Amino acid sequence: MNIQKYINFFSKYLNLFIDKYKKNYKSNLAIAAIMKNEAPYVREWIEYHKLVGVDKFYIYDNESTDNLKEVLQLYINGGDVVYSYIPGRGVQVDAYCDAIKKYKFASKYIAIIDTDEFILPVQGDKNAFEIVDELLSSNPKAAGLALQWCIYGSGGHKTKPEGLVIENYLMHAKDDAARPNKHIKTICNPRRIKCPDIHHCVCYSGYNIINTKSHHVDGIFNEEYCWDILRINHYFSKSYEEFLTKRSRGMADLPQGEIRPISHFYIHNYNEVKDSTILRYAEELKKRLSK
Repeated sequence: MNIQKYINFFSKYLNLFIDKYKKNYKSNLAIAAIMKNEAPYVREWIEYHKLVGVDKFYIYDNESTDNLKEVLQLYINGGDVVYSYIPGRGVQVDAYCDAIKKYKFASKYIAIIDTDEFILPVQGDKNAFEIVDELLSSNPKAAGLALQWCIYGSGGHKTKPEGLVIENYLMHAKDDAARPNKHIKTICNPRRIKCPDIHHCVCYSGYNIINTKSHHVDGIFNEEYCWDILRINHYFSKSYEEFLTKRSRGMADLPQGEIRPISHFYIHNYNEVKDSTILRYAEELKKRLSK
């Protein structure tokens, strides 16, 4: 066994030992996210997630040229946000791996999502942390929870409307209408995984990712729809104008930062079902954003 194998072996069992006996964490549910020029959206996204039970944000700034850090400064000063600057192309997974490595003993769970994704407790009687903790704590072999995408379309908006994202975009795809809805994002127990990816995580041997029905999920797709307890509202395109802005930033998961094809707008622009579930958070969210 070479030195690296010894290190990996020791790291695995140290992580699992601490996971078993550690009782208190600095945060219960954190989000790790990489951003580029998301200043117009980031306060709504942070304040919304604080409302649903997220208490820490590990934000990686990928060469933003807007005032992202300036907008985040209040949250950085207050301890809600841990800010890191990460230059280069195709560094999305690098950012996630860094977050897991640095904060696996600081946060009980870490969600790996983007700024156009909102974790939604569908039923409203429990927050996101309570749901995740209940599901993962009851399954001793679970290393993470797979949350189903719910793709929201443009709602017919050509240009960026005023107001909240969660108010402006209320139309989504049917649960059986679009292959993209089968994608998942993961909220992981960071001490039980080897490394995260954009959608899923590679777990230590003997552990797995489950969905909200406690069924095993292998890979980036969940073949059974799980929108009834906890899901991801994915505002992929928003208006056509906003999609073009997003497109100009390039794709963060590709080394050359390739531009998204225009077809991605139409592939994700499903406006078949009106769903206002998330609006129960709108008034409180507006109050927080007005301060």
